Formats: sequence, structure tokens, C-alpha cells
Amino acid sequence: LYYLSDGEAHSWEDVGRRASEILGVRPRKVRIPTPVLFPGVLAAEILARLTGQAPLLGFGKFRELRQSYWVCSPEKATGEFGFHPRIDLTKGLEETIRWYLKRGWLRGGR
Repeated sequence: LYYLSDGEAHSWEDVGRRASEILGVRPRKVRIPTPVLFPGVLAAEILARLTGQAPLLGFGKFRELRQSYWVCSPEKATGEFGFHPRIDLTKGLEETIRWYLKRGWLRGGR
């Protein structure tokens, strides 16, 4: 098992701040308590199974969002096959957000 990253530590706040800068919008932090969010996730999963499409927010993402942080290191990949990141967080977010904007899945403020 290999974890690939840019080798830097990033908080959820940092990711959100950088994404909002790229989109040209003001970030808003919204905390949704688990007891409120879970029924929505359950409904999304049921709808996804009925329609055969992936849920926008499924159980896997729900578990991820509930974690305070994730830690990974690309050291093993670097040592075993010379992995070195070519893209940092900001560049990766820019490419990903541009892809989402192009498909109409996001709207930017610019």
C-alpha cells in the first residue's frame, strides 16, 4: 500500500481556503452535526442504489469528513520506486477545480 502526497501537511481549513481563493469566493465554514447529516447521507445512498448512480455524499465520504485529520507519507513510494510529487496542493486543486468548472459541477465567483 502506497500513499502519494506532496509531502506537506494540510489542514481541512487550508484546503478550503486555497480552494476558495482559486474559485474567487469567500469561504464559509458550516458545521453540520452528525445526527443531522447522517439521515441525508442515508437518503443519498438509497437514492444512489435506486438510480444506479454514485451518491454525492455517501457513507465513505461521511466517514472521511468526520475525521479530524488524515496523515500519510509518500516515503515508502519514494524509497521503493523513486516517487517524487510533481504537483503540490495548490496546483492539484487548480486542475481539479478547473475540471469541475468545465463540466458545470461548480461555479466560481470570477
